[in-house]
Amino acid sequence: MRNMKIKIYLLAIFSLTSYILNAKVNVGIEAMPQFSDKLSWGAGVNLEIPLGNKLYLSPGLSYSLRHRYNQSLIEITKYSPEGDMLTSYEKASLDVKSNNINIPFLVGYKGYIGSAYTIKAAGGIYYAYCMSGKSKLTMDDNGNISQMLLPFIETAIAKRSDFGLCFEAKCLFYKHYQVGLNLQHGLTKIYKGHYVQVINDPLSFHRLGPGIQFHQSIGLSLGYLF
Repeated sequence: MRNMKIKIYLLAIFSLTSYILNAKVNVGIEAMPQFSDKLSWGAGVNLEIPLGNKLYLSPGLSYSLRHRYNQSLIEITKYSPEGDMLTSYEKASLDVKSNNINIPFLVGYKGYIGSAYTIKAAGGIYYAYCMSGKSKLTMDDNGNISQMLLPFIETAIAKRSDFGLCFEAKCLFYKHYQVGLNLQHGLTKIYKGHYVQVINDPLSFHRLGPGIQFHQSIGLSLGYLF
């Protein structure tokens, strides 16, 4: 039974590879300004593998800089020398930037408008991996501004891996130039709340609120299809 499964997997891989090599696969490059709370951007490559005259598969690989900004009241818990817990609130903002590798896989449909324009719509899934990042906490205590750089993974990101849904709509001009709109909605709770100990104050902790826990972004894409 195990040998049969291995043979089926190998046959499927061989069939897919043969189809891709024999099909007219187009390679595209694109830049993607995006909004995920704050302006961010990305760039990458993607393939367009035809499944007929109008259907196609579109796997890809891209880099994206996610910029998330959350502003709210922050809960501050202090402990007196007697052990009593005191809670107060201050205005605070959490600024998070992360560097990510994205692997989308979409299924699309295209319609032709004359010989010069092609309209495309595609949907599917994406997987993203956070390589690195940084976060900064800014607090306003009655006009007294203070800032603190925080350990990235421990404060703003609960998981390095992100999985979700993605959608895009594009217009192809003269067979090569593309402009489009893309959306991402994560299904993994990557953002979380966290307690952070205040520097030089072992009896005080900040409670950071996560805001929206899922990755969400909307952006444009400008590209070239070879």
